[in-house]
Amino acid sequence: MSLPAFLHPNLAGVAAGDVISLTGPEGRHAVTVKRTAPGEQVLLIHSPGENAEAYFREHEGLYVEATVQETAGKDELIVRVDTVGQTPAPNPRVTVVQAIPKSERSELAIDLATQAGADEFIAWQSDRCIAKWDAKKAPKALQKWQAQAESAAKQSRRTRIPHVSGPLTTPQLVQYLQQSEKFDSTPLIYVLH
Repeated sequence: MSLPAFLHPNLAGVAAGDVISLTGPEGRHAVTVKRTAPGEQVLLIHSPGENAEAYFREHEGLYVEATVQETAGKDELIVRVDTVGQTPAPNPRVTVVQAIPKSERSELAIDLATQAGADEFIAWQSDRCIAKWDAKKAPKALQKWQAQAESAAKQSRRTRIPHVSGPLTTPQLVQYLQQSEKFDSTPLIYVLH
């Protein structure tokens, strides 16, 4: 059986033997919902949080396996780090460019593609999209997509959480794909219609 997984906002610099705490919504989920008790082992996955760009440069795939030492209140889990690891970068890296569908279909697409192994998502505002993300709506929609990617990664015990960006228009997407320095080699692009 796999260890219960929780997202941690900052595992950078953590070493075996360190005592760290998990608070906030994830801490509440561990303590109150899952009723995690002292002596149990957990998997903490470094989550991109608010600073996703720094995460994807340095800490992607960082995780710790830890033993619960104690709980405090209803939302703090205190653990001792047993091991620290970092999942190697995938090869090939899979980026899904998702046209913006209407309603909650996009969250389902992010969920399923994350569980299938996608590494990155780009929201695409194509000319034929019925749903439109204006400057006011886009940040909230991207946060929903990122939250869905985090949830799906946690559910499938992935230590690498896909990054979500965009929305890009068709010309912006073409320009992005032409920027060869973003890719280790010539990208292979599939278009599904």
